[in-house]
Amino acid sequence: MYLIRRFSGLIAAACALTFVMASGCGSEENVKLGGEGGEGGTGGSGSGGSGAGNPTGGNTDPAAVVFPDIAALHATGVARTCALNDGVCHSARQYPELGAVKDLVALVNAPCQVAANDPAHVPDECERPGDLLVLGDTENEILRVLVDPKAPFPPVSVEVRLAGPAGPLDGAGARIRRLGDAGVETLSVPLDGVTFAPGGDASTVIVQLGGAPAGLRSFLDVRSSDLDRVRVGDANGNGVAHASATPWALVTPGDPSRSYLYKRLISDAHGPKMPLLQRTWSALATRAVWCWIRGLPEDATAATVTASEPIDYEDCPSDPDAPDPNATGTWSSVRTLMGSRCATAGCHTEAAKAGSLDLSPSSLVYQQSVIGVPSVQQMGALRVVPGQPQASYLLCKVDPECESRAPMTALMPITGNPLTEAEIKSISEWILNGAPLE
Repeated sequence: MYLIRRFSGLIAAACALTFVMASGCGSEENVKLGGEGGEGGTGGSGSGGSGAGNPTGGNTDPAAVVFPDIAALHATGVARTCALNDGVCHSARQYPELGAVKDLVALVNAPCQVAANDPAHVPDECERPGDLLVLGDTENEILRVLVDPKAPFPPVSVEVRLAGPAGPLDGAGARIRRLGDAGVETLSVPLDGVTFAPGGDASTVIVQLGGAPAGLRSFLDVRSSDLDRVRVGDANGNGVAHASATPWALVTPGDPSRSYLYKRLISDAHGPKMPLLQRTWSALATRAVWCWIRGLPEDATAATVTASEPIDYEDCPSDPDAPDPNATGTWSSVRTLMGSRCATAGCHTEAAKAGSLDLSPSSLVYQQSVIGVPSVQQMGALRVVPGQPQASYLLCKVDPECESRAPMTALMPITGNPLTEAEIKSISEWILNGAPLE
């Protein structure tokens, strides 16, 4: 059994104690006598987990402890990494919206890369069949819509490239129609006030929109990246229209390999690997996404998925292409642990700073507030001494074996389950490795 090395050398009894009421983190039991009242502590019950089994052992899956369900994954990982401020990243700014847990659930079977800032970045696997341009008795799939970048918004003219010869260009009865997955028409847009002219070849049409209503002109303006635009079959313009027989979704139930969200978490093959800034994201969060998607029934929809339903870790193997979720002693593992158990509402956040300690999962915060910074609770101690777990008071505060906590102060976390032996070992190894912040 792993025993954390005892914190040593500091004689708290020699210190004169001033008795104050500490604010604690979340319940009446948190009112303690002592100084700092919460260094290294937590306020949530972020662990506790679902009790899911680890297929490689019989122990609790490490991801299940932090992310038992989608609600926990959103609260700890997504909201605090991808959607932490309005108007930033995936909070009221970029597709997909991730500001609320319902938005995460809504990714199930949602189309991927439909709102890419640059259509060239849309992978073939995400391309869906384009809308159909109906001219007379001819209809063709719309592969691309080209708009002069300098044209006004909305434009007065666009170039439409089709999958076949356009047919008559008189415009009578012309419309754009869309078929759903079952082949049933789901959209019909009459091209009122539009005139047509031949393009550079038989499959290209110039659509003059000067007499068309503004709504129709906006519908054909592919420079705008919302969902109420014409759908094109070859968005990236590489000549291969929707190469995948069944387009990927952001989350494809039962199949992470065809889930664009997951692929962006483990690879840069389709753009920069996400998230750009890790914050509370880690290999455990990536594993949670993997197991969630694998466990979804193939016929699942956003309407049938419940955020509070436990993620199925019991039958979830490891993904060999994903980062190792069992890695310990790293900044990633410590950051995730502290972010989910300590930097919670009312505790060690930037706003609350219980015990004058901020443990927000940011390398800058740790550099300024933790590494080599004196404890305000234990005279003469430093919160973290790189390379010296036994001299780091942060570790002492969470280790029940440590006998050098300041008198009349509590073991942390003060609410929820105590840290496990493995979690304590991970913090110790991180400190022993020099407390790296990257």
